[in-house]
Amino acid sequence: MSKNIRALSSHQGLGNNLFDLVSATIQSDTEKTDAAMTLLAEEARLSTSVIKGTASFYDFLNEQTKNNEVLVCHGTACLVNGSAAETATRHPHAGKAMCCGYCYRGAGLLKREAEDRLDGYHQGDDGLSQPEIPVYCLSRSAILTGPVDSLEALYRIAFDKHDEILPQLERSKLRGRGGAGFGFAFKCRATAEAQGSEKYVVCNADEGDPGAFSDRYLLE
Repeated sequence: MSKNIRALSSHQGLGNNLFDLVSATIQSDTEKTDAAMTLLAEEARLSTSVIKGTASFYDFLNEQTKNNEVLVCHGTACLVNGSAAETATRHPHAGKAMCCGYCYRGAGLLKREAEDRLDGYHQGDDGLSQPEIPVYCLSRSAILTGPVDSLEALYRIAFDKHDEILPQLERSKLRGRGGAGFGFAFKCRATAEAQGSEKYVVCNADEGDPGAFSDRYLLE
């Protein structure tokens, strides 16, 4: 997403955010959807292609799946193990979705709940379930959710003391959650040692690859 689009989107405010407004434009009729998207684009001072492009990125933001109570996963993992076809027979009126995050076991689907919210489920022989994945943490301090007194100070530490931070990252063995499990410290060191003041980090964030589920909302 470009800086211009982010800036224009921010004018809407969180209470009237563009993502929710795009969701509201989806109708069961294509012409009505197009008209609503065109109007939204004019109000948000964006091109219609930006609105339509954003909507096309999400499985549940199109007229084909708007009225489907269930969306069956047709990602690579669910297709190759046959669970997509088997799940579809149990839900004959289901729409299609890509990668619901259950690549490790297949038979994933999305089901509409209250307030039109989509929740992920696994279709087993005993019905629908939401597998619980236990998370173990030995740390007593919250890192991601802990309070930060000053973001500027945090960034300053990262820039000014990277020689101290990199060895700690290497000892932590922190790695990516994709199939390769790429070392985070290696990425940071490569970026820090690259020549020039302008740096680029290449991120492969494909959807639907087995074991590489990504949250599309966070990617946006």
